[in-house]
Amino acid sequence: MAAQRTTGEIIGKIVDESGSVLPGVTVTLRGAGVAGAPTVVTSETGTYRFPVLPPGTYDLEYTLAGFTTLKRDAIPITVGSIVELDVAMKVGALEESITVSGQSPVVNLASSQVSTAYNSDWVRNAPVRRFSYFDLINSAPGVSATSNVGQSTAAQSLGNSTNENSYQIDGTDISATPWPNTDAVEEVEVLQLGASAEYGNMQGAVFNIVTRMGSNQFHGDGNFYLQTDSMTGRNTPQSVDNGLPYHRDRWRDGTVQAQGPFMRDKFWFFGSLEYQRDWDSQPGVDPKFPALNDSRRVFWKFNYNITPNHRLLHGYHN
Repeated sequence: MAAQRTTGEIIGKIVDESGSVLPGVTVTLRGAGVAGAPTVVTSETGTYRFPVLPPGTYDLEYTLAGFTTLKRDAIPITVGSIVELDVAMKVGALEESITVSGQSPVVNLASSQVSTAYNSDWVRNAPVRRFSYFDLINSAPGVSATSNVGQSTAAQSLGNSTNENSYQIDGTDISATPWPNTDAVEEVEVLQLGASAEYGNMQGAVFNIVTRMGSNQFHGDGNFYLQTDSMTGRNTPQSVDNGLPYHRDRWRDGTVQAQGPFMRDKFWFFGSLEYQRDWDSQPGVDPKFPALNDSRRVFWKFNYNITPNHRLLHGYHN
């Protein structure tokens, strides 16, 4: 399907100590985003490839009879990235192995695009408000919110108009809405320059949201955010607000998430529920009459591995 950019890939070339290519090397991939432990065998040119990898970290193991087993741990994969991992294997005994961890930063050498990718750790810990995913994408360099009042639903990138952007969730163009809650987001990509032709009629930025997915591990988490008027500062003088500063009446935001397998290595689920109450009065408005915004958001996502090369995804959000 066109304009589906929700995964990354790993490519590479394997040589021996003299620089000669090594065909027939078995490369094994492990990570929470894949079922089991997929393997590939290097071609006659010593190359290998793992395409369509969900965002996350992965471990690689290289084995060939007569050579020392080599392992690369914690390789980060982001949305749209092509990570090139070329390795050299040494002659050695079968029981020997070398593990490379705390590796140098992985650079995407296959792309000249200007983009920003925020992984799951950043999404969980970013010191930004969490009204919607717009608060995440507005943190990217060159992106500015069109409004800081209430729940912003548009953004500008490098001075482009707001209607020149493309908003996508899991590869589907959603035209900015609806909003899955921020705790259902796995990774955020803001593609500003160099977008490929797959995005079609788009002159601004591509805001690409990839949501969380299930795995072979059962896991649950929950979050609760609270803000009161006593926790809110005044940022307007008397001459501007006429004695009626911004008033935070109520802010409550609670989410609960669950994920796991229906069938190990075959059928996974992820689900999220959110209740958000946002009541406030803007400067100059009587706090007795706040704007009342209540949101109840439901999100679920099912991943079914039909074959190692064919996958089915079903998702819903309101």
